[in-house]
Amino acid sequence: MRLASMPAPGVKLRVDRPFLLVVRHAETGVVYFVCRVTDPA
Repeated sequence: MRLASMPAPGVKLRVDRPFLLVVRHAETGVVYFVCRVTDPA
């Protein structure tokens, strides 16, 4: 993980609905990780 991918200091992220997170390799498109959050509360 590069430092550039981290959120800037002082930025708040509010997750108030279900979401899907996919981490993949930028050049090849290979999926490294998939996560589904159905109840973020």
